[in-house]
Parts: sequence; structure tokens; C-alpha cells
Amino acid sequence: MTLMSTIIEPCFVSSLETFEQAKSFQANLVWKKLDEIILEEALSSWLSTLGHKTQINYRSGIRKLIEFGLLNPMMTLQAFALINHEAIIDRIKLIQKWAESSRQARAACYISFTGFLNRRLQGVIKKPLPSKEGSSKTFFRIGDKVKTQAMTQAQWITFFKELEKINPRDCLIAKVILQGGKRVNEVLSLQTHQIDWEKCEITFPQSKMKGVYKETVITYSEGIMKRLREHIGARTGPVFITRFQKPVMINQVAVTFAKAGKEAGIPFKITPHVLRASAVTYLKQQGFHDSDIMRVTGHATSEMVFAYDKSARSDNASKKVNLIS
Repeated sequence: MTLMSTIIEPCFVSSLETFEQAKSFQANLVWKKLDEIILEEALSSWLSTLGHKTQINYRSGIRKLIEFGLLNPMMTLQAFALINHEAIIDRIKLIQKWAESSRQARAACYISFTGFLNRRLQGVIKKPLPSKEGSSKTFFRIGDKVKTQAMTQAQWITFFKELEKINPRDCLIAKVILQGGKRVNEVLSLQTHQIDWEKCEITFPQSKMKGVYKETVITYSEGIMKRLREHIGARTGPVFITRFQKPVMINQVAVTFAKAGKEAGIPFKITPHVLRASAVTYLKQQGFHDSDIMRVTGHATSEMVFAYDKSARSDNASKKVNLIS
């Protein structure tokens, strides 16, 4: 018996005279079949529907929930349906051996799993609701959304000089990231057809828009476009490749960026994300509105622009105007 087979095909029984009778009949069929499926099988089916990174994180979370006795992989789904799932979420939040971030991640994991079962099993297994009451909230922000630091313009000029010495290709990648405030994977996956040479523009599809196609168009200097032409030559397809004609990997640029930052004397580690935060911070300091910055970086909300802006929090309107003297 598989989890998929619990989605019952319509069954026409002459004795069912009302919709309520049909609903009850259907629910009873599902309920009986749940006694034939163990939680381990359901977990496997659920994990297979997730993205690669989420699957790794949630698999680890499930192992911890089993280790602490919050899940029994050998129980049947029928038994699991009778559990008070809100109480399990509350117990997860009380485990002091885990950091708050881990507690929230494992609560989210549990809620995601029960939500999957709720959809597959026509509501027989209930999805728990997270608490939203005061200090007992299941989910709340622990710290800043974005902890990445940002470089000043003087720092990134020195950084690019050092990076050019280490790896000119990675220096070009860094400049493309900075100008558009792009995510590193959006730049590493860049294709030649995305480049408009006449307009000096590059179109980037958003990498974090689930189910919605969204793109940003970034204008680059003639100098960067010239470097791109020289780098690409007559090739088509991926813009950034290794000497073995393979795509450049994130860990490659992460290593060279960190090394260049160290050589430049920058007091914190330079990662690809530092360039994105640096772009947002600089644009905010230049007085650009959040809506203008969002059209460059692709952020969906002003809140995320604020999270990336690493300007001093005292650098606000109160410095520019005295409402009363």
C-alpha cells in the first residue's frame, strides 16, 4: 500500500443518497487505508517532493524529531492522525538543547509534513496551527534578516584590484554582481542570449520567484561590456566557464573573493553576498528610493531592501532636518 493509493477513486454506491453520506463514506475508506501505511513511508514520499536543499535540511530535522521521541517512524498514519499536533509543536519549542533557530526550523519541518499529509489525505490528518500569542509565538524573528556586512566604495575599489591579480574572470563576475546587486547564482548562470550589446544591458531572471517569472534589466558600463566581449569571444551559451568548459561553481568564486578581501585589508570576510549588500547600501546612501533599488536588485519588498541596507541606523531623516529647535 502506498501513500498515493490513499487518494481514492470515485466509488458509486447506490445506497449513498446525500453528499454528506458520500463524504463520510470517502473519509471512512481513507481512514481504513491509513492503518496500512507507516509514518516512515509517508516521510519518504513527502521528502521526495521537496527541493534538494530543503530536502537535506528537513531530513536532518526529521532525524532529530525521531531522536527526541517526537516522531515514531513505525507508527501507522491512522495512529498519527489521532495525535495532538499543536502539542508536538509546543514540545519542540520547549527543547532547551536546541538553539531557537533550530527549534523554529524543526517546527516548520513538522508543519510542512503534516500539511503534505493534509492535502494528500483529504483533510483526515490535520495541519497544526503555529501559536501567535505573545511570548509563546512559534515563529518570530531572531535577529536581522541579513547579517552580511557591506563594503564602502573605497574598499571595493581595492578589493577589485586584488581580485584582478588573483583571477580576472572572477573579478569580472564580481563586477557584474555589484552593478546589479545580483545573487551570485543569477550571475553564474548567465547565458549569452541575455546580453543586449547595443544597449549595454543584461536581463536577469529572478532565481527565487516560485511559480512566477520575473526579471530585472541592468545597464552596465562600456568598460564592463568590453571585458565581457573579450571574455566570451565567439562562444554562445554560458558566459562564465572554466578552462575545462565547465560552469564556474559558487565555491570557486567564494574562495577567490575571500582571498582578495584579505589581501585588500578588509576587516571582514568578503563573500558574493557582501557585494549584493554593498550595492544596496551604496544606492540607499545616494538617496535612491526603495522602489528604484527593488527594480535593480529584484527584492520584492521595501522591508528586504531595509534588511540589506547596512548604513548606520542613525543615518536617517532626523540628521537632515530639525523639526524644532
